[in-house]
Amino acid sequence: MIPLLALLLSCAGEPAMNSPLSPGGEGSGERGTLTPADPHQQAVERLLAFPPEASAFQDPRLRSLELVRHEDREQVMALLPVVAGSKVADVGCGIGHFTFHLARAAGPEGQVWAVDLEPRYLELLGERMADPDFPHPGTITPVQGAEDRLPLDPASLDLAFLAHLDFLLVRPLAPAHHVDFLRSVVAALRPGGQLAVLQWLGAREGATAEDLVANLEELGVVLEARHDLAAHGSVLLILRRPRE
Repeated sequence: MIPLLALLLSCAGEPAMNSPLSPGGEGSGERGTLTPADPHQQAVERLLAFPPEASAFQDPRLRSLELVRHEDREQVMALLPVVAGSKVADVGCGIGHFTFHLARAAGPEGQVWAVDLEPRYLELLGERMADPDFPHPGTITPVQGAEDRLPLDPASLDLAFLAHLDFLLVRPLAPAHHVDFLRSVVAALRPGGQLAVLQWLGAREGATAEDLVANLEELGVVLEARHDLAAHGSVLLILRRPRE
């Protein structure tokens, strides 16, 4: 299980004794008991400072997953290489923090595959897609992920977008199923297709953007651009699969 996703599961179901969202009612933002802080707990704690009106969602499950972010979504979207007609995979999509924005950018001729390991996230994403009061392009396909591979066709994507997959920061990459998974992501890119990786460097102590770039370039992609989102401690990398 991806560490950040595993942590956020405590916010997606019934409140646990040590859950940062326990108890307080819908949208209350009241503080519960926090376990000793680690980078992920600190990330979750950030959302507790948000007033209820900061989110469009009153359901605490949705508020938590929407607000525990480390970057400005509009800033990231402006930097992503998505154009009308793009075929995009949102890998580790959660409940769609970026998915719907990617679909709007790709337009009606594009396609977005929303991929996640966690079925509950895909269920919540589906609920949002089915909500008649939540307009979105009809170009999103939820996909149940796998730990060792991206279940999409080879050479089918213009862009794979990976946000906050903390295992990317392990140097060297390990275990083997993570390496296999990332190789399958690169294989799903068409020749010349791009890989965009958004990562909060605070997710692992001592991790650097250089480590992240080295891990990715060893998979056969080439760095094109690095955007340091300094105010949030995140980095956005744009890499390309060489043309064959």
